[in-house]
Amino acid sequence: MTMTMTDALVFGEHSDINLWNTPPTLTLPDAQSLRLFANAQMRAALTTSDKSVGHRYGTDMSVLPALGNDLEVFGTWPSVAATIYNKLIRMTNFDPSNVDFDAASFTAFKTKFSTCPYWNGLEFNILYRDATLRIRDYRQAVDAVIDLLTVGINPNIVQSIINNIKQIAQLASRNVRQQQKQTMFQNGSLCITNGKLYVFFLYNAVQMTAQQGKYTVIDQNSRIVRGYGVLDFDFCKRHASSILGYDKQSVDAWEGGAAANSQPENTSGGWPPD
Repeated sequence: MTMTMTDALVFGEHSDINLWNTPPTLTLPDAQSLRLFANAQMRAALTTSDKSVGHRYGTDMSVLPALGNDLEVFGTWPSVAATIYNKLIRMTNFDPSNVDFDAASFTAFKTKFSTCPYWNGLEFNILYRDATLRIRDYRQAVDAVIDLLTVGINPNIVQSIINNIKQIAQLASRNVRQQQKQTMFQNGSLCITNGKLYVFFLYNAVQMTAQQGKYTVIDQNSRIVRGYGVLDFDFCKRHASSILGYDKQSVDAWEGGAAANSQPENTSGGWPPD
């Protein structure tokens, strides 16, 4: 039997999915390697004591393509994306529902996010911005996030993500266990804008100190990292059988599964006006 170009394409894509589905085998470097390791982000990750994770779904109500017969069980494309995202969470053990931080699982999560064949194809990018955080002035950090989201995302959705970051900050300010700590702030977002479904991943390690029974930010230089991809609808349709094999999760359950989403927005005076 002669393999057609379409057959070859699908076969190659199956190989990409199988590779992505392979459990990560990342391990932390030993003490000697750490002393020689110059990557500042890795050093920061290894000193992080906890994490605060939030999820946000937003839409400008633009029309997406039909799901097709095989994916109709999901109801919407955002629930397809949420199911894939949930698969990513499960295979890397990066649990958004608690504050426990593990550098190995976080590294695995970042790697699997960036190599996900369902959204790393049509459009994908990883970028960062440096900003200064002040005790009573978070403007630079907020402006950096807004800048990182300026890839065509609806402004109302951008503001909704900022609001979710305020929830993340509120969760991080609780559970005082030590005088000083570094918390990994992480936001995952699914955003529909102009007929595209963007999948975002934002994170930033924030140093905090305990004051009057809660944590507050201290003056610091900060690096905010953003990765994003665009869900490939046709790819998903071609590989519906793989997605159907994942644990199904609605977009509402995905949003509610992040610990910070149960929190009110942080009301510190450092936030700029909406």
